[in-house]
Amino acid sequence: MRRSIISFYPSSFYCEDAEDDPTFFAASAARRTVRGPDGRLGHGAIVASGAVVMKDVDPLMIVAGCPAMPLQTRILRR
Repeated sequence: MRRSIISFYPSSFYCEDAEDDPTFFAASAARRTVRGPDGRLGHGAIVASGAVVMKDVDPLMIVAGCPAMPLQTRILRR
């Protein structure tokens, strides 16, 4: 199984006056997402922290859990 590395932007990236939360990043780093050999991620898919992806994830789908199950489809607005 492959471990996916997911990056997050710190709060200061979005707001100049916001402080970064190191405990959030430490907790996220401790719960790595695992992607199985047959698990492919569609374009724009979001996988929750700690999820185990064993099947294909459709584009624009949000998945979570062990094994990863679909929660909802993302809606892109322009």
